[in-house]
Amino acid sequence: FGNITSTPIVSLPEYKTMVNFNNDHQDLQNNLPSLSTMTQVKTEIVDNKMNVDSDSDSSEYEPLVYCSCCNQWSEKLINCIHCKRFYHYDCHIPSIDQELTPNNPLIKTWKCILCHDISGIRLHVNVLLKKDVTAYFVSGHSEQRIIEYILMVLYCQNGDSEHYRECLDRELYPRYYEIVSDPISLNDIKWRFEYTTSYVSFIQLLKDINKVFTNGMFYYTEGDPYHESARQLQNTFFRMLRIWLPKIDITILQNP
Repeated sequence: FGNITSTPIVSLPEYKTMVNFNNDHQDLQNNLPSLSTMTQVKTEIVDNKMNVDSDSDSSEYEPLVYCSCCNQWSEKLINCIHCKRFYHYDCHIPSIDQELTPNNPLIKTWKCILCHDISGIRLHVNVLLKKDVTAYFVSGHSEQRIIEYILMVLYCQNGDSEHYRECLDRELYPRYYEIVSDPISLNDIKWRFEYTTSYVSFIQLLKDINKVFTNGMFYYTEGDPYHESARQLQNTFFRMLRIWLPKIDITILQNP
């Protein structure tokens, strides 16, 4: 009768989770900032000249390109071959290997974490679905990959995230520190996650991310653009948790 292959049996809840994962993941990708202005740039590392004569009618110079994370211009940015986003070496999460230079053949195949194969992300999600939430640790490989992805999505929502990458200056905004008892920024979390071992608890890291946004909404009044930015970021954050970490009760992130 020849070789008989069988399709793995998947329960209805698991099937629905897979379908929702694919649909919601694509929606997240579609909602990231438009990159139409970047797709015309051909080089992987862009060497732009800072001083362009404003009176010059020359159109031969390269257009300015900005990092998709920090929204800042730079002479050297790495270009994802898939989405055409550009990144500083240290802005991308995880940091890009400094050996990835224009002469490195790997640069022609480099993709940012946002463009990694969805099946790879689903693999990490499935690993976490099989674990109890109490067994989620920052040091876990799947946990790390999900955190990297979550942080990158939040950073690349740069119109909203720019204000929350650093805490407000204490001398310029003393009232903020009277109102907000535990200030924290996205850069604080990124640094602790990437360069220290201060995060052991996976839930604590997620709580800190949420705290960035709750602090913003607590300090700024409704109607303030920064309040709206914090709300938009929190909505994106919660949506990612519902997609990838459905076992986590989002309400526990509101607790200290």
